[in-house]
Amino acid sequence: MARPPQDKLTRVEKAIGQLRRERGRLAVRAVAERARVSATFLYENTDARSLVQHAVADHRSSHDHEVQ
Repeated sequence: MARPPQDKLTRVEKAIGQLRRERGRLAVRAVAERARVSATFLYENTDARSLVQHAVADHRSSHDHEVQ
């Protein structure tokens, strides 16, 4: 039986939080692997895509500030 999208979104949020705490690489593939969802789900589900896009943008912005 397929998991409901909300369960997947919860796992995506947790995965993003874990990667941030571990200072892991925030990218679609890394989030998908950690959340045990497909990259396709992250691209096709608007809520999941938004979560990942914001996390990646925040990660890049904070990384840019650390480098400078």
